[in-house]
Order: sequence, then structure tokens, then C-alpha cells
Amino acid sequence: MNYSVTFHATGSAAIVGLPEVAFVALIQALVRVGDDPFEHSSAGQRSDPNYREIEFGDFGIAAFYVDRPRRAVMVYEVVWAA
Repeated sequence: MNYSVTFHATGSAAIVGLPEVAFVALIQALVRVGDDPFEHSSAGQRSDPNYREIEFGDFGIAAFYVDRPRRAVMVYEVVWAA
């Protein structure tokens, strides 16, 4: 990975109860984000292009912030359908 990927407390709390197949899809999506967070995601709802979103299969969306100087990605929100 070119970028480290970590979960903020809110992102971590949002995955409690996530089904295993959805969790695997989330991790696979975040591995791609770690390789290149801008190629494998879309701009989020904010004006700052470092706020990004990625879909993980048909299960949901993960929102994250890219800290370019630190080469780090912080997942701050995960939304999924139960």
C-alpha cells in the first residue's frame, strides 16, 4: 500500500454488525484506496477534494479523508444497508 488506511472511531463504530461478505468487500475496497485513494474513489459531498467516497460492492459506501503529506487515509464514516 502507498497510503496507510485507518478507521476513525465513528467509522469503526459504523461497521459493528456488518455481515461478513460486506466486511470482506469493504476491506477489498480499502486496499484499493490504500494503493491510490484518488484513482479508486470519487469526490465526496464536501468542497475539499481530499474528502472521498468509495462503494464496497452493493453493500454500502465508505467516506474517508486523504492526508497527502502523511500518506494516510482516515475512514470516518461507513454507511450500509442492513
